[in-house]
Amino acid sequence: MTVISYVGGNALSVSLPKTGRLGRWLNPHSFNSKEHLAIIIMASSASSAAYATEVLAAQKLYYDVVPGPAVAILLLFSSQLLGYGMAGVLRQSLVYPTKMVWPSILPLSSLVETLHRDRSEMRKKFNFFWIIFGVVAVWELLPQYVMPVLTGISVFCLANRNSMVFTNVFGGASGNEGLGLLALSFDWQYITTSCFFLPLVTLANGFAGYILCMILFVGLYYGNVWNAMSFPFLSQSLFSQISNETAYDVYNQSRILDTKFELDATTLETEGLPSFAATYASYLLTTNLGITATIAHVLLWHFDAIRDAFTVRKPEFGKLALYLRNPRLLFAAQAKPMSAEKLATLDPHYRQMLVYKEVPSWWYLSILVLSTFVALGCIYTLESTLPWWGLLVAIAVSFIGTLFAGALAGLLGFGVPVTSLVQLIGGYLHPGKPVANMYFVLFGANAQSQALFLIHNLKLGQYGKLSPRCNFAVQILGTLLGALVNYGLMNSITTQQRDVLLSIQGTNIWSGQVIQSFNSNVCPCPGWGIPSLLTRPRPSRLAPCRSTCSVSAERTSGFSSPCRWASWRPFLSGCSTGASPRRALTTSSHRSCAGTSATYRWA
Repeated sequence: MTVISYVGGNALSVSLPKTGRLGRWLNPHSFNSKEHLAIIIMASSASSAAYATEVLAAQKLYYDVVPGPAVAILLLFSSQLLGYGMAGVLRQSLVYPTKMVWPSILPLSSLVETLHRDRSEMRKKFNFFWIIFGVVAVWELLPQYVMPVLTGISVFCLANRNSMVFTNVFGGASGNEGLGLLALSFDWQYITTSCFFLPLVTLANGFAGYILCMILFVGLYYGNVWNAMSFPFLSQSLFSQISNETAYDVYNQSRILDTKFELDATTLETEGLPSFAATYASYLLTTNLGITATIAHVLLWHFDAIRDAFTVRKPEFGKLALYLRNPRLLFAAQAKPMSAEKLATLDPHYRQMLVYKEVPSWWYLSILVLSTFVALGCIYTLESTLPWWGLLVAIAVSFIGTLFAGALAGLLGFGVPVTSLVQLIGGYLHPGKPVANMYFVLFGANAQSQALFLIHNLKLGQYGKLSPRCNFAVQILGTLLGALVNYGLMNSITTQQRDVLLSIQGTNIWSGQVIQSFNSNVCPCPGWGIPSLLTRPRPSRLAPCRSTCSVSAERTSGFSSPCRWASWRPFLSGCSTGASPRRALTTSSHRSCAGTSATYRWA
């Protein structure tokens, strides 16, 4: 995206007229770094995944509910812009301070700055960059199109193609195939560049967590803890009580819901409770422990970084009438008077940004309030069963999650997933209502993820000295356009790739892991009510679901489990879609290490 916009911007700068009224408006000067940065921020805002598509896809695939285009698009708009409103309110704590480095931004910021330096001084670097870029572009044709097997090669799997133990430990070319121990990847999109910019403490903890996670997963499965071997080694789906080592039966949750998508207790008694795979249950458990550790770490060691978020400032609504009388004042540059002592304590990048007029806080607050009202209209129009007060609680949880998770991401470059904790809170507040919990998660966790992404772009704009109001405009426009694209892609992918997305393993291109995880988490424990599950007698195979809920609901430890650092799902997830509610998928367990010989049958 950065390179394409650089080439396109320079091409337009040369080809467009420079004189006359049209030239002065379209091409007043050469293509510069700020224009380049604005294009990147707008494009990235548009290309980010709209998490409301997970809710829409889950409703379409699991409940046969297809909302109308208008209300679905408004839902996308409100959920995306809610995150943006929170991002603006928290920018004093997560963007402006010097210690909020946001390591993941540094490579892109450096690249943009280098591309726009004087070419005579940067000739050697330019030549080196274009050589590497050309080699990578040509090479990527092989793993992406010519030889997809290059995305993941395991010597151990090739040596023993018939061993499930080898598949589970050393496999990993396909989603949920295995842990990928000592496997080789020749696809740079899978490898990524995070090892070049993340702090050493993050990399060291991540590596240690990855090793310990493998030990935990293998120990749970082959120790048959929670009857683990009756379910797949890796899976995010729900399984019924009739699953065994030779046939995995996916739980048909639509059977135990009434016409209002609420739990039918009588039918649940007949169908029985669902089960998680043991490895996924342990992932949820350690993720909840990690969330608690994040909050404790930030409060104990970096409270000064979030102190401004708890400082109440007087809103600037008094200036609204002035802006309405003279709209040009919205974009007039005006430096704020500040003492020399105060200036000396500011971040050097932020200090240079003071020459621009800041975005008023009421702009962000207005977006936050407007998005809340639109969201209220959407949840009642869609009959989500989520009450108005549940939406407000979700927004409050999202705000707190954005603050603490954003602080850790800005300091160390590590993102903490808060979705599982939000699902537990939603399930406790709305027992027996899985659809309500889906919407609670949308506005409680997914809005938080969007807020962090937009904060990421605000910091990128600060590094590149892009005007705050220009940054505001391109982010809003990109977010709205991106929501429309996301809706179109979600509809297309869930229709055309349905059979692949509902499978347990998927392919090396499409996988339903994300939507399966989303639906599974909001339905069994939290979606049907934590108290009822903790008191209801169950077979031992249901222990994974029980242990996750009980530990998370009663008390979460302050220790950060290393398993939360592991990423054993590094594959494309389509548009975050999942399995069909009308057919229960069963698969035989004699998969080979090649990852493609699984046989499926429909029950």
